[in-house]
Amino acid sequence: MMGPRVVSPGTLAQKCAVRVPCLLLWLLVAGCGDVRETPAPKTSQKPGHYEQIISRLDKGEYATYVSPRFWTEEVLRVREIADLSEYKEAYPWLIRAMGHADRNIADTVCELFEASGTPGSLEPESLLEWYDVPDNELIRKGIMWEPRFGYVPENTEAGQREVAPRCRSLMAKIERGEYTTFRPEPGSKPNFKIIREMQEVFLWKKAYPWLIKAVDNPNKDISNTACYYFHMGGPPCNVSVESLRNWYNVPEDRLVRAGLILVPMPKRIAELDAAGNSIMHTKDRPPRNEDAIWCLDGADDRRIPLATKSHYVKATAPDSIYYVYVDLRSERYPIRVVECAADGTVKRFQSYNRRSWELANALMELTWLSANRLFVDTHVNPSLGIGLEIDLDAEKLTPYYGVDFTWDEDRKRIAYLLPPPHFGTPPGIPSKLMVGHTKICEVPRRIHSELYWHPTDNKLLAFIPPEDGKLGQLVVVDFSSGPRPGVKRFQVKLQDH
Repeated sequence: MMGPRVVSPGTLAQKCAVRVPCLLLWLLVAGCGDVRETPAPKTSQKPGHYEQIISRLDKGEYATYVSPRFWTEEVLRVREIADLSEYKEAYPWLIRAMGHADRNIADTVCELFEASGTPGSLEPESLLEWYDVPDNELIRKGIMWEPRFGYVPENTEAGQREVAPRCRSLMAKIERGEYTTFRPEPGSKPNFKIIREMQEVFLWKKAYPWLIKAVDNPNKDISNTACYYFHMGGPPCNVSVESLRNWYNVPEDRLVRAGLILVPMPKRIAELDAAGNSIMHTKDRPPRNEDAIWCLDGADDRRIPLATKSHYVKATAPDSIYYVYVDLRSERYPIRVVECAADGTVKRFQSYNRRSWELANALMELTWLSANRLFVDTHVNPSLGIGLEIDLDAEKLTPYYGVDFTWDEDRKRIAYLLPPPHFGTPPGIPSKLMVGHTKICEVPRRIHSELYWHPTDNKLLAFIPPEDGKLGQLVVVDFSSGPRPGVKRFQVKLQDH
C-alpha cells in the first residue's frame, strides 16, 4: 500500500500499473531552483518497447554474462535489464522483479538497485513507495532513473549554490505540510514514515541549523525524518538539538559528504594505546587489540573514539598517514577513509557504503598504492576475501573477490586468486588466476598458493604448492607477449619451490 500524498496529482502508479521511475536526481521543477536536466535516453523515443523487453524476460528469452563482482561462474547477469532501466515506465516491474522466480533476473535487478540513493531498505515495498513520484521528479543518474529527492550535488561551492534555491523552496513547503512520505523499513517498522523531500535538503550545508532544529519539531513526520538521517551519520553524541548543535559547530568547509548526509570532518586524528599514549609515530611495534584511533576536536582537543584496532587499518605514505575504519556508530556501518598529515591534521575524509563489501567481517590490511589510490584487504571466510581499491580523487570504491592479492611494480595491476565457494564445492574444482576483473587462467585449488610480480620482466608468477604427493606448479604469465598474456606452466618439486 502506497504512503499517503499531500501534494501530487498524477503519479506514475496512477498513470500506469507498470510505471515507476528510476535512480538519482536532476530535473527542473518550475519555481524550485536551477538544476540541470539530463537528456532522455534515445530508447525513450520508442513507446511500448519496454513492454516487449519485459515480455521476453518473463519468457526466459535473454542473454547473460558473468558478473565480475562475484566469485562463481554460476552467478549470471541479464544484459537486457540495463536496457529496461532506461524506461521510467518499467520501474514498477523492475522493483517487483527483485523477487522474480528466475534467479538470474532477480539477482541482476537487486545488483542494479544496490547502487541507488534510496535512504531506506531495498525491500520492494519500500522502493515502490520511494519511486511513487510524478515523472518530472525523476532524474537520470548513470544507467538509471531516480527520484530527484536523492539528488547529490557536486562536492564544490558551485554544487552548493546550485541546490540552494530548490532546498529553500523544499524547506518552506515542508514547514507548510506540503510533502510526501514513504516507509524506509516496511519489514521491521511497518508504520514508520519519513519525508521524501528532506533527503535532498540534507546535502545543502546551510540547511543544517534548520535540520538540527527539526529534530524537536512538533510535526512527527519532520522530527522522525531528521532523527532518521542524523542516525545515519553516526554522531558521537545523542541525536538531540543541543548535542547536534555542538557537534556541527564547525565552519562549513569542514562539512563533508558521508553517504546521504553531511558530517563534520575530524580536525585531527590520534592513534592511542590503552593508556592514552600516542602510538602514531611508533615504529616496529606490533598492533594490539586495545589500540584505537580518536578524533581530537575543539580548542581543548576533546577526544572522541572512532574505532578500535579490530575495526581499523593504517598505511603510511611519503607525505600522509591513511586510516580506513568501520564506523560502528552509524547504523549502516560505512567505511570511513581519513588522510592525515604527520601531526594528525586531517586533510581528507571520505565515506563509502557498506553494500560493496557487506560480506566481509574484518579489515585485514591497508596498502598505499599511489597518491590517490588505496587498497584494503578484508576477510570473508578461509577461501574468500574482498579487496577494495579506493580511488580518493574520484571517490570510487571497486571490490575484487578473491585471496592472495598482489600488484605489479607500478601498482596499477592487481592480481589475485579466485577460489570456488568455500562450502559445498566438489573436489577438483580449480581456482581462477585473475588480474583486475579479467580471468587469466585456471590453477589447482590450494590453500597456501603464492603470487609474485617480477619487478622488471612484466611477468606474474603463481606458485601452487603440491598436494597428496603430486607435484606443485609454477605458472608464469607474460604480459609482454601481446594483447593476450602468454601462460606457461612448470611442474616443481617441493624443494624447488
